[in-house]
Amino acid sequence: MSKLPRWDCSKPQDAQDMIKWVNIELDRKRKPPRGWAEGLLMFDPDYVKGKAIEQADKGNMEPLRKLLPGLARFLHPPKQERGKRFPRNKEGDRVTKAAADVITTRKIWKAVYGKKNRPKNDPVTAEQIAADRWKVDIEKVIARLKKPL
Repeated sequence: MSKLPRWDCSKPQDAQDMIKWVNIELDRKRKPPRGWAEGLLMFDPDYVKGKAIEQADKGNMEPLRKLLPGLARFLHPPKQERGKRFPRNKEGDRVTKAAADVITTRKIWKAVYGKKNRPKNDPVTAEQIAADRWKVDIEKVIARLKKPL
Protein backbone atom coordinates (compact mmCIF):
# COMPACT_ATOMS: atom_id res chain seq x y z
CA MET A 1 0.00 0.00 0.00
CA SER A 2 1.75 3.13 -1.20
CA LYS A 3 -0.52 5.85 0.18
CA LEU A 4 -1.60 6.43 3.75
CA PRO A 5 -5.09 5.36 4.69
CA ARG A 6 -7.58 7.96 5.87
CA TRP A 7 -7.47 8.71 9.59
CA ASP A 8 -11.27 8.82 9.84
CA CYS A 9 -12.48 5.33 8.93
CA SER A 10 -16.17 6.03 8.36
CA LYS A 11 -16.39 3.61 5.40
CA PRO A 12 -15.70 -0.13 5.75
CA GLN A 13 -13.05 0.05 3.00
CA ASP A 14 -11.22 2.80 4.91
CA ALA A 15 -11.24 0.61 8.02
CA GLN A 16 -9.83 -2.37 6.10
CA ASP A 17 -7.13 -0.15 4.58
CA MET A 18 -6.13 1.17 8.02
CA ILE A 19 -5.98 -2.33 9.53
CA LYS A 20 -3.92 -3.63 6.62
CA TRP A 21 -1.54 -0.66 6.79
CA VAL A 22 -1.06 -0.98 10.57
CA ASN A 23 -0.30 -4.71 10.25
CA ILE A 24 2.28 -4.00 7.54
CA GLU A 25 3.91 -1.34 9.71
CA LEU A 26 3.97 -3.63 12.77
CA ASP A 27 5.57 -6.40 10.69
CA ARG A 28 8.17 -3.95 9.44
CA LYS A 29 8.98 -2.89 13.03
CA ARG A 30 9.47 -6.54 14.08
CA LYS A 31 11.82 -7.55 11.26
CA PRO A 32 15.55 -7.37 12.01
CA PRO A 33 17.51 -4.77 10.05
CA ARG A 34 18.72 -5.89 6.63
CA GLY A 35 22.41 -6.19 5.89
CA TRP A 36 25.38 -8.41 6.62
CA ALA A 37 24.57 -8.59 10.33
CA GLU A 38 20.96 -9.71 9.81
CA GLY A 39 20.18 -12.56 12.14
CA LEU A 40 23.77 -12.69 13.40
CA LEU A 41 22.75 -12.70 17.06
CA MET A 42 20.62 -15.80 16.57
CA PHE A 43 23.72 -17.81 15.63
CA ASP A 44 26.15 -16.26 18.09
CA PRO A 45 26.93 -19.00 20.66
CA ASP A 46 27.59 -16.48 23.44
CA TYR A 47 24.22 -14.83 22.82
CA VAL A 48 22.40 -18.18 22.89
CA LYS A 49 24.23 -19.24 26.07
CA GLY A 50 23.44 -15.90 27.69
CA LYS A 51 19.73 -16.22 26.90
CA ALA A 52 19.66 -19.81 28.19
CA ILE A 53 21.40 -18.82 31.42
CA GLU A 54 19.08 -15.82 31.81
CA GLN A 55 16.07 -18.14 31.51
CA ALA A 56 17.64 -20.63 33.95
CA ASP A 57 18.01 -17.85 36.52
CA LYS A 58 14.26 -17.29 36.19
CA GLY A 59 13.59 -20.98 36.83
CA ASN A 60 13.08 -22.10 33.20
CA MET A 61 15.70 -24.81 32.64
CA GLU A 62 14.51 -26.02 29.21
CA PRO A 63 16.71 -23.73 27.04
CA LEU A 64 19.79 -24.72 29.03
CA ARG A 65 18.86 -28.40 28.86
CA LYS A 66 18.50 -28.15 25.07
CA LEU A 67 21.86 -26.40 24.86
CA LEU A 68 23.56 -29.08 27.02
CA PRO A 69 21.66 -32.33 26.36
CA GLY A 70 24.33 -34.50 28.00
CA LEU A 71 23.89 -32.65 31.28
CA ALA A 72 20.11 -32.19 31.04
CA ARG A 73 19.29 -34.64 33.85
CA PHE A 74 21.61 -32.78 36.25
CA LEU A 75 20.24 -29.29 35.53
CA HIS A 76 17.63 -28.14 38.04
CA PRO A 77 16.29 -24.72 38.94
CA PRO A 78 18.23 -22.84 41.63
CA LYS A 79 16.97 -23.14 45.20
CA GLN A 80 14.58 -20.49 46.36
CA GLU A 81 14.03 -19.15 49.84
CA ARG A 82 11.20 -20.72 51.74
CA GLY A 83 7.88 -19.44 50.46
CA LYS A 84 9.41 -17.74 47.41
CA ARG A 85 8.57 -18.65 43.82
CA PHE A 86 9.99 -17.79 40.45
CA PRO A 87 8.04 -15.10 38.60
CA ARG A 88 5.81 -16.36 35.81
CA ASN A 89 7.36 -16.14 32.37
CA LYS A 90 5.18 -13.79 30.35
CA GLU A 91 7.60 -13.24 27.46
CA GLY A 92 5.79 -15.74 25.24
CA ASP A 93 2.31 -14.62 26.29
CA ARG A 94 0.16 -13.55 23.32
CA VAL A 95 -1.80 -11.03 25.41
CA THR A 96 1.45 -9.32 26.41
CA LYS A 97 2.55 -9.21 22.78
CA ALA A 98 -0.81 -7.78 21.77
CA ALA A 99 -0.52 -5.08 24.46
CA ALA A 100 2.95 -4.23 23.13
CA ASP A 101 1.47 -3.95 19.64
CA VAL A 102 -1.16 -1.50 20.92
CA ILE A 103 1.58 0.76 22.26
CA THR A 104 3.61 0.42 19.04
CA THR A 105 0.53 1.15 16.91
CA ARG A 106 -0.14 4.33 18.84
CA LYS A 107 3.49 5.40 18.38
CA ILE A 108 3.20 4.78 14.64
CA TRP A 109 -0.02 6.79 14.46
CA LYS A 110 1.59 9.62 16.46
CA ALA A 111 4.63 9.70 14.14
CA VAL A 112 2.63 9.54 10.90
CA TYR A 113 -0.65 11.30 11.65
CA GLY A 114 0.32 13.39 14.66
CA LYS A 115 -2.52 11.70 16.60
CA LYS A 116 -2.63 8.53 18.65
CA ASN A 117 -6.25 8.20 19.81
CA ARG A 118 -8.93 7.26 17.30
CA PRO A 119 -12.12 9.33 16.83
CA LYS A 120 -15.17 8.40 18.91
CA ASN A 121 -17.27 5.53 17.52
CA ASP A 122 -14.55 4.63 15.03
CA PRO A 123 -14.60 0.92 14.11
CA VAL A 124 -10.80 0.74 14.11
CA THR A 125 -8.93 0.78 17.43
CA ALA A 126 -5.37 -0.15 18.30
CA GLU A 127 -6.69 -2.67 20.83
CA GLN A 128 -8.93 -4.37 18.26
CA ILE A 129 -6.15 -4.57 15.66
CA ALA A 130 -3.76 -6.13 18.20
CA ALA A 131 -6.37 -8.54 19.54
CA ASP A 132 -7.23 -9.73 16.02
CA ARG A 133 -3.56 -9.96 15.10
CA TRP A 134 -2.69 -12.19 18.08
CA LYS A 135 -6.10 -13.95 18.22
CA VAL A 136 -6.83 -13.01 21.82
CA ASP A 137 -9.79 -11.42 23.57
CA ILE A 138 -9.84 -7.62 23.37
CA GLU A 139 -10.89 -7.36 27.03
CA LYS A 140 -7.72 -9.19 28.09
CA VAL A 141 -5.61 -6.78 26.03
CA ILE A 142 -7.30 -3.77 27.61
CA ALA A 143 -6.84 -5.27 31.09
CA ARG A 144 -3.13 -5.91 30.40
CA LEU A 145 -2.67 -2.32 29.28
CA LYS A 146 -4.18 -1.10 32.57
CA LYS A 147 -1.93 -3.37 34.63
CA PRO A 148 1.40 -3.75 32.86
CA LEU A 149 3.88 -6.42 33.92
